Amino acid sequence: MAQKRVHYSIGTGMGGFGGAGSGGSDEAARIAAWVRDAFTATTVGGVTVFDLTS
Repeated sequence: MAQKRVHYSIGTGMGGFGGAGSGGSDEAARIAAWVRDAFTATTVGGVTVFDLTS
């Protein structure tokens, strides 16, 4: 049975993730900042990816 959990987050914008001018809401920016601060970024094919399973 699927657990319906998010396993990865893809960073966008300046600075790799949820930067100013990314066009998202304040809540999205807060979530992006939490992911950036709580998880390790890895670059795959020039894209910033955060593994949320660790």
